[in-house]
Amino acid sequence: MCKRLYYKGSETQFILFFSLVSLTVAFMVLAIIFDTFPGDRWLMERISSHNNLGINLTYTFFNHIGSRTGFMFSVVPLIVGFWIFGKRRESLAFTAMVFVHLSAFLLKMLIDRPRPLSMLHEISSESASFPSSHAIHGVLFFGFMGYILWPWVRSSTLKLMMALLIFIAIILIGIARVHVGAHWPSDVLGGYAYGSIFLWILIWINRLQILNPNDKGSL
Repeated sequence: MCKRLYYKGSETQFILFFSLVSLTVAFMVLAIIFDTFPGDRWLMERISSHNNLGINLTYTFFNHIGSRTGFMFSVVPLIVGFWIFGKRRESLAFTAMVFVHLSAFLLKMLIDRPRPLSMLHEISSESASFPSSHAIHGVLFFGFMGYILWPWVRSSTLKLMMALLIFIAIILIGIARVHVGAHWPSDVLGGYAYGSIFLWILIWINRLQILNPNDKGSL
């Protein structure tokens, strides 16, 4: 019996997704043309001007969470753990995040936008600036973890708290990158947009169902 993949989603969801893709592509094209966007320098100066022990420790912590080391220590155990416990889709989703990061690295090379440190302080950098890989990791990791945990949380209050904590963690990862001078604010926004596209795709693939086309009741 022939079967097919089916995803139950609204037309509005697909319109929003392709709108996000279109805006992100336009954002990338502008990043190729312009080294900075309006407001980048002003916002970076405001964020960097706030320095005390608590703020610096907080931003250092979130910088490590979004780093390559943080990515490996957070994602690899989940890949292995989900696979061992028979959660193949979740394991493959976290595996796919590795390839998303590789694609982001290639995109950085293509856009080749200089980092703020190299522009403002003439300090050489190993890689280009746009988009922020830390921001991509924050959206992918915390966003997908929230998606997995959401059905298990029964209380609406706890769901709200979880969503708020995820949102704060993602935002702080982005601000931390601006605070240390590694990225312009627009690099972080580009990372958020790029990560959101692939988060959407991962969730969409995870929710695919294999259905018998003659089983109309399941549709």
